[in-house]
Amino acid sequence: MFKKILTSKTFTSLFWVSVEKFGYSGVYFISTIVLARLLTPADFGLIGVLAIFISFSQMIVESGLGGALVKKKNAVKEDFNTIFTFNLACSCVLYIILFFVAPFIADFYKNPQLTSLTRIVALNIIISGFSLTQKVHLVRELQFKKQTIISIAALFISIIISISLAYYGFGVWALISQQLCYNLFFCLLIFKVVKYNPKIEFHKKSFNELYGFGSKIFASSLLIVVFNEGVSSLIAKIYSLLITGFYYQAKKLVDFPINIFRALGDSIVFPLLSKISDQKEFENKSSLLMKLILVISFPLFIILFEFSDEIVFIVLGKQWAKSAEMLNILCLSSIGLIIDTVSRNILKSTGNGNAILQSEVLKKVVGIIIIFAAINFNLKMFLFSIVIANLLGCIINMIYVNRITSYKLKRQVKDIVPVIFIAVISGFVARKIIMLFSLNYMSNFIAGSVLIVTIYFILGLLFLLDKKTILKLKSKLKFN
Repeated sequence: MFKKILTSKTFTSLFWVSVEKFGYSGVYFISTIVLARLLTPADFGLIGVLAIFISFSQMIVESGLGGALVKKKNAVKEDFNTIFTFNLACSCVLYIILFFVAPFIADFYKNPQLTSLTRIVALNIIISGFSLTQKVHLVRELQFKKQTIISIAALFISIIISISLAYYGFGVWALISQQLCYNLFFCLLIFKVVKYNPKIEFHKKSFNELYGFGSKIFASSLLIVVFNEGVSSLIAKIYSLLITGFYYQAKKLVDFPINIFRALGDSIVFPLLSKISDQKEFENKSSLLMKLILVISFPLFIILFEFSDEIVFIVLGKQWAKSAEMLNILCLSSIGLIIDTVSRNILKSTGNGNAILQSEVLKKVVGIIIIFAAINFNLKMFLFSIVIANLLGCIINMIYVNRITSYKLKRQVKDIVPVIFIAVISGFVARKIIMLFSLNYMSNFIAGSVLIVTIYFILGLLFLLDKKTILKLKSKLKFN
């Protein structure tokens, strides 16, 4: 099996998407270290309030009708032009609405600066609308190498601009410029690379074919964005912009690995499974991709959980100490979020838009009830309510996958539970060993991370691989 993986499009695609997302997240991570020392928690609190609009712009590019285009087997120019035109029109309408609503957002949070900030941040929605069809071309052709180069190049440019502005005292505008410049340069570069020029034209027949599936994906993605990013806005209203700043940075540290593996799901799981019609092959490939992503991702989350204090002090500095406890709690929800991501893409690949939308509505209703029930408690309880909501959402998605695909709940549990067990044991043992020594933050983090990965690798070989697979790996190593 591993030989097939290493020589297949699955591995090649996985490799380049991993390079893009690890590279993007790595560079972004470094910029966070620098900006956290140049800006204040209040600055990040303001950007936290507006995170919902930034995420919405990203969602326009990565889901909805674009997903329908990826799935359609014989897409033609008319399909691409129709989606380009529709998407751009919707983006412009949404921007106009936000432009006039901006003063009310500022009044709601009692911060006049949010008027101009909202209007500038909302420009991301229009810019992202331009690059949708270009990105779909790359995804359909599995040209992830080109996408990687474009993404990281745009990020480098935007970070240089952002850090320069922060250094010269522009405050929150440095953060606003980073996302705006990234989207702008990504759009310019992808138009340069992809030899397709979309036209403003609309074909009703093409739209109707794509709308049924795409609209449900878009609606479900919208629910995810409103729910996930709306929490920052809720914290800003209930507590303060300062607390929102601490939460925003803690969430960004958790999102660092989550976004990588969410992108793997969107770019690998969905396109690959969409092309499979045989039920047994679909089940086996779904199982393989689930295990592959979980095995790679879980050590990172265990490191974040066990060494949250060390990570915050090293990455952000002592002024961000309040983010450490938030990071520790939010790490618990990462288990559910990663499983949920893979499950959602398995559902997307079936083309059953109704099931996807139903599952998202159910998950968000349950999540909203839990979170609003915790509003009257302290911040710690509020954060735990987010964890519970995400874990329940993951279970709901697994049930829907069981209902409409050949990848049944029993096999899902069999694939997931051993990986969780090994990750938890690795973190627990590593922490106990580190506690025997008096080390500084950096030494704790480095030694602890190495221990977790080592223990995880050993336990993985013992419990996750059967004899047959180990023998295949041995023979491959000897051959090489």
